[in-house]
Amino acid sequence: MFHHKKTKYLYLISALFFSLSFAKNNPQFKAFKPDGCVMNNDHAGIKGTCKCIRDTKTDNIWLVNPAPPKPTWDDAAAWADNLNTNEETCGLHNWRLPSHKQLIDIAKYANNDPLWFNNNGFSGLGSGTYWGELKLPIGVNAAWTLWISSSEVVATLNGIKGDFSALAIHSRFEPFYPTGCSISKGDCQCIQDIDKGYVWQTKPTDNQIGWIEATKWANNMNALGVCGLTNGWQLPSSMQLKTMSGYLHKNAAYKNYTQWLNKEGFNKIQNDMYWGNEEVKIKNRTYAKALSIPDVKIYDFPQISKNYGWAVNPGIAE
Repeated sequence: MFHHKKTKYLYLISALFFSLSFAKNNPQFKAFKPDGCVMNNDHAGIKGTCKCIRDTKTDNIWLVNPAPPKPTWDDAAAWADNLNTNEETCGLHNWRLPSHKQLIDIAKYANNDPLWFNNNGFSGLGSGTYWGELKLPIGVNAAWTLWISSSEVVATLNGIKGDFSALAIHSRFEPFYPTGCSISKGDCQCIQDIDKGYVWQTKPTDNQIGWIEATKWANNMNALGVCGLTNGWQLPSSMQLKTMSGYLHKNAAYKNYTQWLNKEGFNKIQNDMYWGNEEVKIKNRTYAKALSIPDVKIYDFPQISKNYGWAVNPGIAE
């Protein structure tokens, strides 16, 4: 009996050790740009050639090198915004300081190991403090900061001057139209998914409408040549709805899905239902797919129901 118990305990300890080892060695990041680049790893003596790396869990893209010393939050924010005018930052134009959730994500990866960053793709990160976004609610004179030495994310007065630097992150969408528009300023009429190529009109219908009316509204954008595209506009396909649902699950902090969408370039997305283009017949009744923003699930809704419409174009991907 004792022998079996001992074997069982040894097995459990071994399994736990394997699990922890796998979690520690399983890379969170992969090379992104330039194509064919090598990720930095100080521990292995590998000098990286990547300028940008991608978080494999959230799909967010991080700039490998931190900012030069930025004494104040305003200095850091101006640095991140200036990256969007530089074609050498991996060809992307939606760089910003990391959000509270994004800082927490990367702090968890590091797990109190200040060397983790430079061993997993980043380069030149010292054990200092790095600025993130302003602390909410609006009006609080503080910003989130990441303390590399202890993997902590804390609120710091944004007017304070000190030995700070900053990291830059890009999440999902790029400005598409008009030329020179900015997602952070909210003046883009259309934005583009950097992976799928889909082009989304940022503003949905003003009111909730039936599925047939929503379909006509989206299709009419082809005749109008919205964002310079005269073919392909429609309500989102089921696959596009699923893709959007996945983005929200991965990235929206505390299930604030509308906040994430509106921060990513969409305009006045409501916490409600949005039509897709797929028709469904159930017991001789006609339904259509719709994405529920409150719980990020896709449902079959009677076509006579009233939901919001939004429009997507396959862009360069299809």
